[in-house]
Amino acid sequence: MTGWRFTLRATRWAPWLVAATVSLGLVLLHSDGPVATPLQISAFLLGAGAGFAMDDPAAETFGPSPTTLRRRHGVRVAGIALATALAALTLGSLARPSGAGETGALVAMTAGLLGLNLGVSGMAGRLSGWRHGGLVSSPVVLILVISSSMLPPAWRPLPTGDIPGGWPAIWTRWTLACLLGLLLLARACRDPLDQP
Repeated sequence: MTGWRFTLRATRWAPWLVAATVSLGLVLLHSDGPVATPLQISAFLLGAGAGFAMDDPAAETFGPSPTTLRRRHGVRVAGIALATALAALTLGSLARPSGAGETGALVAMTAGLLGLNLGVSGMAGRLSGWRHGGLVSSPVVLILVISSSMLPPAWRPLPTGDIPGGWPAIWTRWTLACLLGLLLLARACRDPLDQP
């Protein structure tokens, strides 16, 4: 339990807290109008802030420790994912999406953006000594989302609006994005001794 506490204390929370604060302000400012856009922006901001949780400059120092890299980063991911889920729940309860379909789409989008940011941040962190993953993940994921929006609706892997197939198609695509991000993260967090 002590290891969890120290790992969470060493996690970079400031970018995520800024993202959560800005998201709260956005939702409160747009509480009387359509809520989809503020909640989508909030999902992106929370995911971008979460990417910084993977920055771990002490990773090389703790390399010889009995606590594996995967376990240390697993604690970081669990902490930031729980915080993001609670923030999204709070924002959703304040904004009140129009129905179950929109709520499910926003939940899937939040999970997808969180997973993608963690995955890209993990891979970038692996290449930079766990120092700059958060700085890389935000622009990369933003470029992916913008590029997706330029495709015909039926081919958008990261939809931010209506696509053929309705809500189930949106849920499926964002869930797949989350899984892809988690696979990238799992690969990035392998211990050097586990690699062939």
